[in-house]
Amino acid sequence: MIQKLFLLPYPGLVVGSLEILGNPTGLLRSVGTGMVDLVRLPYNGLSQGPGAFLGGVTRGMGSLLRHISTGIKHYWGFKLV
Repeated sequence: MIQKLFLLPYPGLVVGSLEILGNPTGLLRSVGTGMVDLVRLPYNGLSQGPGAFLGGVTRGMGSLLRHISTGIKHYWGFKLV
């Protein structure tokens, strides 16, 4: 009974964490973090000049690609290196 009451307000978390579906919640969380980095890192570099802005774009793109690949790996359960 207590478990039903606890999980009732969070049906998305329950469905998103089912093993049959892989891990869609983790995929979305990882891609979201990469998207935030893609915007935040160049924005932070903008106040320091063009070189820092380009460095932020580079680091932001790297972070996005890293988070996408990590999210896909965890979604399908790949065992990569």
